[in-house]
Amino acid sequence: MKTLDSRGILHAAASRGDHDTATAHLDATGLGEWFCAARIGWGDKSAAVRHIAETLNIGLDTVAFIDNDPAERAEVLAALPMVRCYPADLAGQLPELPEFRPAHVTAEAAGRRLLYRTEWRRRQAEEESGGDRRAFLASLDLVMEIAPATEGDLARASELTVRTHQLNSTGLVYGEEDLRRLIAAPDHQVRLARLSDRFGDYGVVGLSVTELTPTESVLRLMLMSCRVASRGAGELNRSGRCRPR
Repeated sequence: MKTLDSRGILHAAASRGDHDTATAHLDATGLGEWFCAARIGWGDKSAAVRHIAETLNIGLDTVAFIDNDPAERAEVLAALPMVRCYPADLAGQLPELPEFRPAHVTAEAAGRRLLYRTEWRRRQAEEESGGDRRAFLASLDLVMEIAPATEGDLARASELTVRTHQLNSTGLVYGEEDLRRLIAAPDHQVRLARLSDRFGDYGVVGLSVTELTPTESVLRLMLMSCRVASRGAGELNRSGRCRPR
């Protein structure tokens, strides 16, 4: 679990049983902190997996399901064919499989679990808000900080262009060397956006690349992480603050 977590691979619990008993066991064994979400009850596990993916705003095609019961794996595979399923006796071998070995591990990825545990608390607070979404968003006290990208940001900036497709203005993908060249170029500006609220930090969630010509500024790329789209980040003039740096 620690190895996968260090690579930015999240853990969540989709279990059949009594919620309080299961979570008490996780906490007693010291495992609770390693799970960014938990869905425990008496329904189908495929429904639990779907709920976790929706709550964390991640695609089902990025989810892997591991279970010791072949019937449970078959049920999830039948309902969610895009989810990869593994028997529990392969748990110790997962870090060696290619699909669990990302090419690059950024500082953002290594801290992803804490970001998503915070996101789980946000979702719970939203569910408890009584359905008044506008009031909930206003209560978040969102702050976005926009700053020039630096050498230390290259891996995360490149990761954003690869991972964020739905909210990518042009669909362009920039590698680290491409971004390094653009950061150093006097005729380009590369900016990163970091978002935070009263619950904590979302991390780096946005990227823009602008080309400067003698007469105009041309926006070549603007994107935002899918996981903050539902937070009203595009309307900070109404529900929060935007702070350039």
